[in-house]
Amino acid sequence: MLMPRFLAALAATVLVLAQAAIAQQQPAQQRPRPQTQAPAQPAAPAAPAATPAAQPELPQFPAELPPNGASIVILDGRLIMTQSQAALGLRQQAERQNTSLRADVQKQEQEFKKAQEELQRDRGKLTPQAFDQKVRDLQKKMSDAQSALQTRTRGLDRAFAEAEGKIYQAMLQSSVEVAQERAYVLVLDKAQVVVVQSQLEITGEILKRVNQRLPSVPLQLPAN
Repeated sequence: MLMPRFLAALAATVLVLAQAAIAQQQPAQQRPRPQTQAPAQPAAPAAPAATPAAQPELPQFPAELPPNGASIVILDGRLIMTQSQAALGLRQQAERQNTSLRADVQKQEQEFKKAQEELQRDRGKLTPQAFDQKVRDLQKKMSDAQSALQTRTRGLDRAFAEAEGKIYQAMLQSSVEVAQERAYVLVLDKAQVVVVQSQLEITGEILKRVNQRLPSVPLQLPAN
């Protein structure tokens, strides 16, 4: 089972661009002139997910694998998917992208805030028609920026899921190898059992093999 996607939280960073307020504006000829306004200042973007805390130390694994031919052995798949070398490296890459996205959101927010202030300041110098056109132009820029950020977050999420899938495949291949080598009958994920004896675990061996098979995995972002 794949771990929850770390980058899903990035969607919360998309700018709130006051579309509702702007969409309610009618064409100039259909509304009284005193009500014409520049777009409202965008709300501050919600902060992306906080950087995960330092990873806990790995548990002490049994010194020996379960005996050959064991009917049931246990694998902690979540630990492999979160604590393998590739998983830790992937999370670091995702955190860097998270930081970059946060910075871009804040930069765009400041740019739109400045544009709105300039538009309001120049309102008295513009004809009603010119002011309305500038309002619509700014609205379109805000909408385009929002769409671009949403596309970027979806791309990040897909890239993370694909990289995570490679870790899962490495775990699966390593599990099959060990099961065949030791003639294990059934490998169960630890999350599926309530009580388990540590002597039945093969997690340590699988973690070692995953680290050897896939020491790192790149976060391959879509081309802009």
